[in-house]
Amino acid sequence: MRILFQHAAYLLLLAPLASPAQQTTPAQAMAMHQYEQTAPYIDLPIPQLTKAIKELNGLKTQPDSGLLDTILRQTGDAINGQLPRVPNLLCREEIAEETKPQVSAPTSVRISGSPGASTMQSPTAPDQWSTGDSHRFEYIIRTTKEEDGSITLEETRQGKGPAVAAPRGTGFAALWMIFAPGNRAESTFRYLGTQKVGGRATQVVAFAQIPGKVRKPALLDTGSGTVPLLYQGFAWIDAENFHILRLRTDLRAPLPELNLKRITSTIDFSKVAIPQFPEALWLPKQVEVLWQTNEVEAGEIHRYSKYQLFHATVRIVP
Repeated sequence: MRILFQHAAYLLLLAPLASPAQQTTPAQAMAMHQYEQTAPYIDLPIPQLTKAIKELNGLKTQPDSGLLDTILRQTGDAINGQLPRVPNLLCREEIAEETKPQVSAPTSVRISGSPGASTMQSPTAPDQWSTGDSHRFEYIIRTTKEEDGSITLEETRQGKGPAVAAPRGTGFAALWMIFAPGNRAESTFRYLGTQKVGGRATQVVAFAQIPGKVRKPALLDTGSGTVPLLYQGFAWIDAENFHILRLRTDLRAPLPELNLKRITSTIDFSKVAIPQFPEALWLPKQVEVLWQTNEVEAGEIHRYSKYQLFHATVRIVP
């Protein structure tokens, strides 16, 4: 099975899972059943989460005390403040494939005592992965304002050089829109505490998408159709300006009938000054996506640089 990931973001231009004119396929129904029957790992006790998720090393736990609602509201305000200002953008994207040597099994945690018990696996540490040759793309982000006032983000890319293979994973850069006010009812959230990321103080919030609530889910292209991908994960939110600095997502549940055990993505964002644009924007700097099937564990690293305004005649020079 060739894995091609496509990720929806804030009513992105992906068809809903089903409509009166479009029946749900058996594979889609199977995936939704798996999500409904599996408990999200964000409900685990925090010591188990910090043991399994390396990115949570250094987390200082704190009681919620009403902080979650405030953090979600201010993060939504930061998203709404930036989204209408995002112009069409062009940047350099370098993508390298990653492969994992045969080593010991990854850390796993089992949610016990619940009807939807599941096993969470943490990916192999980055220094145990091998990175192959990189391929360069011109990466384009286009924004469109819809009739209902919502804003969509659409990405495209053009390869540099002959016969450059398309990346397996696309659309990860817009996953932060899970926290947009218009999408927040599609997930449950949990406040975990504070942590330093790149020297910045952050508030750490866990989330899990709710089966049956996500209007435009991410998609897995199996070659014979598409299957919805629902996510759970963590966001590290700047404690001062409430922009998301880092976002990690995992599958809401494994999909054994599709031979898919895990998809993990980690997106790092940074403040970027755009030439000839009056304001800095928070944009993806790096995306790492790792996936595991019964046969293989592999991944990709996407790195972004040289952001600029996009015009049809603009090209990025080496």
